[in-house]
Amino acid sequence: MFKRLISCVFQHLQSQEPSRRIRGSKGLEQQYNDVLMGRAGVQQVAVSRSGNVTDTLRDELAIPGDNLVTSIDAKLQAVVEKQLAAALERGREQDKPSDSGTIVVTDVTNGQVLAMASAPTYDPEVWVGGIEDAEYTRLTAEKEGNPLLNRATQGTYAPASTFKTVSAAAAIEAGYDPNKNYACPSSYSVGGQAFRNYESKSYGSIDFARALAVSCDTVFYRLAHELWKDDGGINPTGSSAEAIYQEARSFGLGERTGIDIPGESPGRVVGRETKIADYTERKDDFCRRAEQGYPEIESADRAELLKSYAQDYCAEGDKYRAGDALNFAIGQGDTVATPLQINTLYAAIANGGTLWKPQLAKAAVSREGQVREEFAPVSNGQVDASDTTLSYLRRALTTTSETGTTRGVFTDFPLSEVGGVAAKTGTAEVVGKTSTAWVASFAPATAPKYAVTCMVSQGGTGSGTCGPSVRAIYEAIFGVTGQTVNPKKSVLIGGKPATTLPQVSSDGLGANSNPDPAATDAEVAVKPKKRRLAPTAPSTAIPGGESPVVTGGESPVPDPAQGVETPVGVVPSRTSGASQ
Repeated sequence: MFKRLISCVFQHLQSQEPSRRIRGSKGLEQQYNDVLMGRAGVQQVAVSRSGNVTDTLRDELAIPGDNLVTSIDAKLQAVVEKQLAAALERGREQDKPSDSGTIVVTDVTNGQVLAMASAPTYDPEVWVGGIEDAEYTRLTAEKEGNPLLNRATQGTYAPASTFKTVSAAAAIEAGYDPNKNYACPSSYSVGGQAFRNYESKSYGSIDFARALAVSCDTVFYRLAHELWKDDGGINPTGSSAEAIYQEARSFGLGERTGIDIPGESPGRVVGRETKIADYTERKDDFCRRAEQGYPEIESADRAELLKSYAQDYCAEGDKYRAGDALNFAIGQGDTVATPLQINTLYAAIANGGTLWKPQLAKAAVSREGQVREEFAPVSNGQVDASDTTLSYLRRALTTTSETGTTRGVFTDFPLSEVGGVAAKTGTAEVVGKTSTAWVASFAPATAPKYAVTCMVSQGGTGSGTCGPSVRAIYEAIFGVTGQTVNPKKSVLIGGKPATTLPQVSSDGLGANSNPDPAATDAEVAVKPKKRRLAPTAPSTAIPGGESPVVTGGESPVPDPAQGVETPVGVVPSRTSGASQ
């Protein structure tokens, strides 16, 4: 069951020459190598001319590395892995490529990562004994889906309408009344160019809550256009407030979350000043592409489209135009984020504004059961939004599951019994590809505890592809069967994340050792061996009350830039369509 489980987190070990000591080179094993590795044993002897040992000068036994207790709940992880596979299959059944995806579940009160799945995945046993060049090439090939890429932390995608909560917060903080009604026509025109709603729908006159629930682009187009004009339009004089950009940065976008696995991507958000800086750095590349085009792109239509973008950028890439502002407001254009960043953003809305650093490690525990170190939650700061604004967003997002874009997903789900589910869908347009599907959510809406984020690349609509999987995960968390809620049926032992550390007996095994992942309170650990030259391989365990997992296998982390959905040097602008 756990052969492929969370290979994106528990990555790989390699030997150190000439000592051949095992050391973590990626993932948690790299991050916590000093905790896990221990100390090598040493034996120093005197030898006669004939080669016989005559005396032992130094004899030190190896000291095994400690266990690393993680926040991952194995039973919930299994559910998340299954539901990610289901989301990918659901997209394919709708004739969408659905080539990759990820689901992340965190505790909004402290940043602990309870489950993290990325697909496509692979069998970590490929690293045992060394990997063949052909196999490594397959694992890093784009046509194979690049299984080594952790989509949660390294893949970057246009967040689409999941970003509208940021735009709404910025507008409220800038003085807009969220309870006032704003027009939601089918399109909004700027300079003769029409920016359209999803399927060109119109919803009349609606407030911010309804605009978020039905994902009305044109309400946010208008807000962004007015804020852009307030900042001086195309030719500003002096400094600009850049309300939406500053709000996005305050929510942690454009910066790494600091999760305790290496290789995380910072994503990208672009305002007026950053666009000028980008242009200065990238102008030559764009202008070269404007002349030479993209001969390496097989599709002639796509190559021509990208060339037109390059020509446009070469000529006016330093200008922050109205279209840039409109695209930004709905999470398109230059904006890309990792699914973990979006999860952290929604967790901050849920918990009252704290940006908790996502964290996998809970404690280092010796083989004898002594707690060496506990890793306390770390705050990355507070978002620039008032309690009133965040409270409004929580209420507004709750209506999405009641009367908005996820209403169909949560039909017959006992929303009131679990305290409501706050959610936002996203359907991001990508040049030359099918839309990226998103659902960002948290629950219970009345007393938030869990944030669940699903993303499927080329998956179509968020509600259609990700929605049912997000619902199934909440059913597992809350113990929902039909319309009945029974916490005793939750996949979480006791109906909530474990707060205690696992008990470890003196032989280095869990007090309730049982390799069966279906067994209640199962504990799995590696029994240390007395070796003179190298300590035993360290293990990574999950706390008591859950089903622990022991690390194994290897998986190099590629360049985070490989997760970006747009070609290097090309940032397409979005001019029509929608981001539901």
